[in-house]
Amino acid sequence: MSDLLMSLQGTINLATRNTASSPVRPNAFRHVGTADSCEMELSVETVTQNESYTGQRLQVGELTLGKSGTLNLTLKDWSIENIALALYGEKITVDAGIVTDEKLPESLVIGDRIKLAHPFVADVELKIADGTILVLGTDYEIESAHAGLIKLLTTMALTATVDYSYAKTESLGIFTRQPPERWFMLDGINTDRENEHVIVELFRVKFNPISNFSLLHNEGYGELPLTATVLADMSQNKDSSLGYFGSYVQKAK
Repeated sequence: MSDLLMSLQGTINLATRNTASSPVRPNAFRHVGTADSCEMELSVETVTQNESYTGQRLQVGELTLGKSGTLNLTLKDWSIENIALALYGEKITVDAGIVTDEKLPESLVIGDRIKLAHPFVADVELKIADGTILVLGTDYEIESAHAGLIKLLTTMALTATVDYSYAKTESLGIFTRQPPERWFMLDGINTDRENEHVIVELFRVKFNPISNFSLLHNEGYGELPLTATVLADMSQNKDSSLGYFGSYVQKAK
């Protein structure tokens, strides 16, 4: 009999949960991209009982009070959807547009750097009240078109208004939605045995906010370390052999 060795890789997929169905089923799955690690930790809370008549206080019982689990993911794919999981955000799309006569803040001085209302700007022009268009490089500089940051170089620029266009953007706020719950599925393959596949599903995982959101990466690629609590899905059939948490499935030999 050969050893049953395992070296898993595979796609990690998340879906919103269709709570309108009974039992709850997953909606369309989204592949989260490259992941450096995926680990599940299961635990039970117990209370023990020792006897009191031999003088040795021997343990005679152990009662399970609860069962819980944790899912740990380290993602390398910085998609807006993955970042939304980490930040409890919701993706917002803003179409490209044009701004005219945007006012600058008051009490400015020469050398101040001002952020426009929109990022990813182009065709930036400053003009004063009589309609005179100021000179780029003399009256103002575009310090970062990506951030919409301009630097004011002359007195005329301090009271000017700004015309510009901006690109279509995707954004999300931080802590703007409730903790996201997802249906988790690993479509795994044992790289030691090409034809051996494993499917792991967790019916209900609730993601925690990211604890270390690294914004500068001096060495290597950035990571999104995510942790989720594995919760019981009480909508699943109580007589199901798969229980309330999830399943591990492989093809029968």
